[in-house]
Amino acid sequence: MRFKNVEDALAFYKRYANCVGFSVRKSSTTKNKLGKIWKVFICSKQGHREPRKSPPQSAITLANAISRARENVEERRVKRRRGETREGCNARMVVSSMNDGQFELWTKLAAKKPIFELDTIVSTSSAQVGQQNRIISDAWSRLYKCMDLTGRDVDKLQYVINAAESIQQKLEEAVGGGSMSNASTDLQTYFGCTVPNIVEIQPPLVSVRKGRAKRMKTGVEKAVEQQMHARMCHYCKQVTSHDSRNCPEKRN
Repeated sequence: MRFKNVEDALAFYKRYANCVGFSVRKSSTTKNKLGKIWKVFICSKQGHREPRKSPPQSAITLANAISRARENVEERRVKRRRGETREGCNARMVVSSMNDGQFELWTKLAAKKPIFELDTIVSTSSAQVGQQNRIISDAWSRLYKCMDLTGRDVDKLQYVINAAESIQQKLEEAVGGGSMSNASTDLQTYFGCTVPNIVEIQPPLVSVRKGRAKRMKTGVEKAVEQQMHARMCHYCKQVTSHDSRNCPEKRN
């Protein structure tokens, strides 16, 4: 959706807000080095109002106490309280400027691009890799732009499908009917190494932790053992902290 200027965009958003049931106002304006402008329109109840801070107890004088007492008496009377004007509403609309001076509705998918860019050749120089990345990003951007222009029009979508099928057929003929990349080659390219034919698995390092053959005692168990008094074990006939029920020699 395009607008001639910012005022037209604000008028459109006000009409929409009036139908839904809220009011809007202008917010921040951002401009980059290339001159592109982003204008944000938000709900009038966006944000939160800070509560009033009461003065310290030492700063309250006798005159202030008297005036506060009078205010309390007046507040007891029936008054119409004003509604809260800041409730943290997140409704907003963002428009961005175009090359012809008009503004278009900005969305999250406006600059949608792939997250990872994998190079088919790792041994190339940094300049060549950067050029390949730019070409890949440009190709994806053009594809997303075409899908954005089609929208939900069935005829336009069918035209895009037919064009994609013809391009796919030409590429398959050039490649030889197969795909140039797969998951294995993409992972090798991403990590910069090849998968070896023989994988040597090293034994794990021995670690002392909870759950091992010899369980580590917790702090609670150690504290309980320290508080236990020595007593005679009737099984091993020794003065220790255990008895005949949990004697270690009895277990053996």
